[in-house]
Amino acid sequence: MLGEKQKSKIRDMEKKDGQLLLQGRELGYGWTIAIEQKSGDMTLSLVNREGAFVLFGRCTPL
Repeated sequence: MLGEKQKSKIRDMEKKDGQLLLQGRELGYGWTIAIEQKSGDMTLSLVNREGAFVLFGRCTPL
């Protein structure tokens, strides 16, 4: 079973050179997601003044 679904407002979005870049803020963190449009490869960064998380993965259609 998956966790509770949550939504976060996308404050900026850019499509350029085959990449989709999304940015926003949530719960005191700033986040950025970069997605390669052909492969779905994804990198996510989540940062605040105390530290950062960097995650890698792949977006796939449901």
